Amino acid sequence: DVAAAPDDKGAQKILGTHLEQILAADPNLAAEIEKLLRQGGHFSQEAHLHGDGAIAQAGPGGRAVAAGKGGIAIGGDSHGPINIGRRDD
Repeated sequence: DVAAAPDDKGAQKILGTHLEQILAADPNLAAEIEKLLRQGGHFSQEAHLHGDGAIAQAGPGGRAVAAGKGGIAIGGDSHGPINIGRRDD
């Protein structure tokens, strides 16, 4: 329900209650989740582009690829025929 309506406070409360019940019934699961959350740390990204240009972002340990206006970015290997050009529709 929360996935379908993320802003639904009632659904959030019900989900929270269910999670509390599940974790209270399984202390090993609660400890493992706490461990994972502590190891994961915090990661956040935000970018704003106004006008022409390019933005490249990558997560921790990742790599970023960017292409400017009219450009093409390939973030890995490419195979097969590739046609690059301008197509006026």
